[in-house]
Amino acid sequence: MHKGGRAGDFFVIRSNDSFPRAAAQDAPWEERAKHVALTDDGRIWVTFSGEERLLIQKNDRPSIGAAPTADVLALQFRHQYGADLHVGENLRFFGQLVSGQVTGDNYKSPIFGRQQNALEAGQAFVEYSHAVQGGRAGVIVGRQQTHLGSGALVSAQAIHNIQRNFHGVRAYYAAKTFRFDAFAYRPLLHDRGAFDDTTDDTTAIWGAYAAFALPRTAETALNFDAYFVGSRDEESQLLRGLNVVDRSSYGVRLHGRAYGAQLSSDWIKQTGDVGPRDIDAWAMNTSIQYPVPGAPRNLTLSLVSDVASGGSREGDVIRTYDPLFGVQRHANFANSVGFTNFVDVGGGARFDLTEKLEVGVSVRAFWRYSVEDGYSLGYQSAVNNRKTDARFIGVMPGLNASYAFNKHVSLKGGVSPLLTSDGYKAAGQDDMRSFQMELLYIW
Repeated sequence: MHKGGRAGDFFVIRSNDSFPRAAAQDAPWEERAKHVALTDDGRIWVTFSGEERLLIQKNDRPSIGAAPTADVLALQFRHQYGADLHVGENLRFFGQLVSGQVTGDNYKSPIFGRQQNALEAGQAFVEYSHAVQGGRAGVIVGRQQTHLGSGALVSAQAIHNIQRNFHGVRAYYAAKTFRFDAFAYRPLLHDRGAFDDTTDDTTAIWGAYAAFALPRTAETALNFDAYFVGSRDEESQLLRGLNVVDRSSYGVRLHGRAYGAQLSSDWIKQTGDVGPRDIDAWAMNTSIQYPVPGAPRNLTLSLVSDVASGGSREGDVIRTYDPLFGVQRHANFANSVGFTNFVDVGGGARFDLTEKLEVGVSVRAFWRYSVEDGYSLGYQSAVNNRKTDARFIGVMPGLNASYAFNKHVSLKGGVSPLLTSDGYKAAGQDDMRSFQMELLYIW
């Protein structure tokens, strides 16, 4: 719960890794560095972590649906190292340094601080926890990365060189069948110099997240979550000028195993106000993974479906959904669809071509929820195109592969063109071609 994505045997949010026991003396140094005793009794110990990442993205016509732009080639570099100091069973101090660079052709300028950053503290927090009533209660204070549930509203957004981080406090209670978290955060503003990132005093999020394990059966192991995230943006540009946005997001999630399939489904309702106008928005994100019993090469089928509401900014009610700091489901190879005002459905399959090589194929279709929406969060893209009344945006087939050299080194890549609809072609928008590759060394 709340661990976020994985990179092989490790979590993308490195503070979520846990290595309570020392490796054998003859183990590789990367494994011995995960638990280094600092006292003879072993009560004080430290875990070291590191990561080097090269991410290459090439997008032809990256602003499909908006004004034509030049093709983009971006080479992104992330260098990230951390230390996790444990003082007994109850107290830990976690610190992480990160540096990022980006270069290439026609990359967006000026380069913002989550891509180009000389050196910064990615995380720096203290955590105290204690056994309570059959579970464990704790509090985390300081600069931290966070992933709540599926990451629909709060996540680390790891596609960028500098992962999303916050200043604030988080308290939790975790037991075998129940977990509760409460938090209050302000995001960081990232400048490009060394140790010059600051707290964004105009933006804040706060809320609570409760997760329950439902009764288990031989065929099901499902969990039900309920959560609330409040947010305030004092300098929002949603209505073309600066406005204060107060938004409340109420969500429920069903996830776990059912009859051999792994599923996750979030339903989120948003209310609040933007200046004098009310907010009434919603979203649904669902994914299902099904490992086919008895199929060769670990064949797994998948199905995804998403809806995020949108609408005109001219009316009395704003229906534009805001994913806040959620995982960027569409900041993928194509970067072609915004994070609001969309409907998509798709599926795919993946299988092991060899012991170390996994291959996947997929296809997704995209529509605009509303042809009147004039705002797109993240990328100003297809959803706010005023040149066409077409609702159907297009189809995105995909081919991807990943190769694990060992538990520390991996290479993955993929291609995913966006084949635009006739309505978009009539407005002068051609198909888009895209490519992405990631070389990762992590320990």
